[in-house]
Amino acid sequence: MLFDDRFVDLVEEGVDVAVRLGATLPPNVIARRVAVSQRMLVASPNYLARHPRIRQPADLARHQILRFSWLAAGDDIVLDGPGGQALVSAPCRYRINHSLAMRESFLAGAGFGLTPAWLVQDLLHRGALQRVLPRWSGPAQEAFLVYPSRRYQPARVWVLLDYLGAEIARLPGFTPV
Repeated sequence: MLFDDRFVDLVEEGVDVAVRLGATLPPNVIARRVAVSQRMLVASPNYLARHPRIRQPADLARHQILRFSWLAAGDDIVLDGPGGQALVSAPCRYRINHSLAMRESFLAGAGFGLTPAWLVQDLLHRGALQRVLPRWSGPAQEAFLVYPSRRYQPARVWVLLDYLGAEIARLPGFTPV
């Protein structure tokens, strides 16, 4: 079992099944969409107490955003909410290439960010993080089970696919599809 935020070549690295979150799928795999996770803006109460209040998307430009390094949109944030869509450009404090490092940065009060619910749902529930602009959200992150396009898969792979397909959709922060 491997845990990695990078995208691996399943065939080259001998991986039977991977969970791929919100990325472009390679052409040489079979993918089963199993869940989606809403993307939301979050920050720590400490960060929010030390910075100007955020009442509307345009206010985000006065704040420092933490970005996942693999997002291609640069410093722009696209949000859907009341009245349609908003495109906000916020200064980037730093870019992070690992989900848990992003989570810890939010907790430390380093900035706000757009993140999938699955990554922070428990922290929101505990009050360690707060939603910023709760009526606004980013594009949902899709969860896929991917596997190499092999004609004959071992039975253990099919059992694992069925199990993961059911269980991922039940995890906090995910919605079944």
